[in-house]
Amino acid sequence: KIFTNRMIEEREKDGPEPHTRLLAICRGYLHFAQENEALFSLMFTTHFEIMEDPDFSINAAAAYRVLAESCTPFEPLKVGARGTEVIIWSLVHGFASLQLSGSLGASDSSSIIPKFEDILPKLTLR
Repeated sequence: KIFTNRMIEEREKDGPEPHTRLLAICRGYLHFAQENEALFSLMFTTHFEIMEDPDFSINAAAAYRVLAESCTPFEPLKVGARGTEVIIWSLVHGFASLQLSGSLGASDSSSIIPKFEDILPKLTLR
């Protein structure tokens, strides 16, 4: 539930513009991962009984709904609406994972680490 709430909190800080709202929930996703590294890792890397827990399933579905609702105002990519959601989820989750692992560190002082908002694709509104 705190994962979902973190995304919603970020979304509510910004205005109603769809691109801004999508970026905001992604920012909430990234902040949650940084603030709750162990929980984030547990949520996405475990295959234990937690996956069968009804509360876990309800909360996971609620978090996904926040993402899906944020993608709704946009034209689906070639892969369809669900595919667009998975692309955005994969992008933000991958970015969070790379940040946590330290893999986004610059290999030399001239390298610029991209900000998430710079790599989030500008989706077309419906």
